[in-house]
Amino acid sequence: RSPYIIDIYRKAAPAYVPQPYARRVLLFKGEKRGYDPRLDWQMLLVGELEMHEVPGNHLDMTKELYIQVWAPLLKACLDKAQARKTVLTT
Repeated sequence: RSPYIIDIYRKAAPAYVPQPYARRVLLFKGEKRGYDPRLDWQMLLVGELEMHEVPGNHLDMTKELYIQVWAPLLKACLDKAQARKTVLTT
């Protein structure tokens, strides 16, 4: 399915107009990825950014060895968000 998805992205990209995003963002960034200014969507972020640099690259993050690194971080973040939501709604 990857070639299909990549083709959809390629066709949609010319019409995409990035907009500022004012909500909270949790970012897991692979340490092996080089900086690409075309993908600097963080410049559009006007909300809070929580970033975690994890081993590997974008594709490595789907492999079990790397999932063991970022999954506990994600769970902790989700637990924190859930606790914050509970406090705000009570």
